[in-house]
Amino acid sequence: MSARHHPDPENPYDVAQASRIYFLPNLMTAGNLCCGFVAVIFCIKASYEMRLAGTSTAIDMPPLAISYYKWAVALILGAAGFDTLDGRLARMGGRESLFGAEFDSLADVVSFGIAPALLVFFLILSPRSEEHTSELQSPMYLVCRLLLEKK
Repeated sequence: MSARHHPDPENPYDVAQASRIYFLPNLMTAGNLCCGFVAVIFCIKASYEMRLAGTSTAIDMPPLAISYYKWAVALILGAAGFDTLDGRLARMGGRESLFGAEFDSLADVVSFGIAPALLVFFLILSPRSEEHTSELQSPMYLVCRLLLEKK
C-alpha cells in the first residue's frame, strides 16, 4: 500500500508549495537586493575617491566621496523599506513560499550585512588602522548578521 502525499497549502516548505514564485513580494525583495548592491558599489566608489584625493581620514574627505557615502546610507534605508514591504505583502496575500524566504535571506545578507560592513570598513575602520586590524574587525558585523539570519 503506498502512502499518497497530500499537499498542505498552509505549509510554505511543502514540496508542492516550494517551487511557487509570487510576483509582488519577490519584486519588493528584488528592490531590497538592488538597493543593497548599489550601496556596496557606492561604498567602493567613495573609497576610490578618497584614495584618488590622497585622503585617509573623514575630516578632509572630498565632496564626491561624502556624496557617495550619503547615497549608500540612503540606499540601505531604502532596502529596509523594501524589506518591510515584502514580508507584509507575502503575509497579507497568503503568498509565502520557500523561494521567497530564501530570496529574502540572500537580499538581507547583502543589504544589511555586506553593505553596512563595507560602509563601516571604508569610512571608520580603514582610515584609522595602521596595523591592519580593521580587516579582522569589519567581517565580525557580517558574521553576526549571518548568524541572526539563521533564525
